[in-house]
Amino acid sequence: MSVLLYLRFALRPEADRRDFERDLQAMLELAGRQPGFQWAEMGPSLTDPAVYIVVSEWDEVERVRAWEHEEEHSGVMEKWEPRYREALLHRRFVPWQRPAPSDEASPGSTASASASAASSAEAGGPASPTR
Repeated sequence: MSVLLYLRFALRPEADRRDFERDLQAMLELAGRQPGFQWAEMGPSLTDPAVYIVVSEWDEVERVRAWEHEEEHSGVMEKWEPRYREALLHRRFVPWQRPAPSDEASPGSTASASASAASSAEAGGPASPTR
């Protein structure tokens, strides 16, 4: 069984969102090279462009913890922490098992499920997507 990691970053108005997005993209590329990483979806909130959501899947909790302490990742986290307007929302380690693909799945349904889960989690709903 794998785990989902949900992050919600709310930036202060003076924060450079383009720089933040560059760092998010760099961290996604770095995460992709980490043991246990499966996938990630990230982007700005639909209701507040200064809020960014990241949902990722990892093989196990220990792999996520190792990623959190990876040197370059830690440095980027430290860079942005003073620029958050509220504490980082970190709902991590949600155990889940990906359902078997159905014949009815349409192209793009994975992204829709991830976006739907992120929107639901952002609104305080369950953080695990249904795919």
